[in-house]
Amino acid sequence: MDKVVCIIGPSCAGKTTVCDFLKEKLPCIVYEASSIPRRRYYESSCEISLLEFVISEFRSRGMSTFAEELFQRIKEEKDKSQLIIIDGFRACEEIDLFSKNFDKVEVFGIYANSKIRYERYKQRLRDFPVLAYKKFIEKDMMEFDFGIARMLRDYVKEIIINEGTMGSLKRRVNLLSKEL
Repeated sequence: MDKVVCIIGPSCAGKTTVCDFLKEKLPCIVYEASSIPRRRYYESSCEISLLEFVISEFRSRGMSTFAEELFQRIKEEKDKSQLIIIDGFRACEEIDLFSKNFDKVEVFGIYANSKIRYERYKQRLRDFPVLAYKKFIEKDMMEFDFGIARMLRDYVKEIIINEGTMGSLKRRVNLLSKEL
């Protein structure tokens, strides 16, 4: 099986939660797309923010730079019997790269409004200080400019709105798992 499922959406929409639920239901390997830029960022020891680093990498190396590295990793590790799920591409070029190299790529979006996502964001335990809501929205806009908005519009097979309970999200993902 050479099938890839991409779960895309803005920060704190529930992408990782969806992937965790899918892992419970399907024989799959989940790759977190953001692990590549995070690793490069920490290795660089630069004095800019992670977002500024990602922008710099996209500008200097191209919008598929992180996906290219992830693709190489998957190619080396790939178990043909398992479904590949990618959590969190940010640019259309990343999906395009995978579409050229795998038999089937399906994209599912997950979305929640910014206020709900901001509350989730504040509850996360990360290495970075909590942004003010205005900065969170500015970060959102930059990520939408990377391609999330276009992917949600042009690439997704279906969008899951994640503004309810964890139980309702899990029920929706259970239905999704049957489609895969």
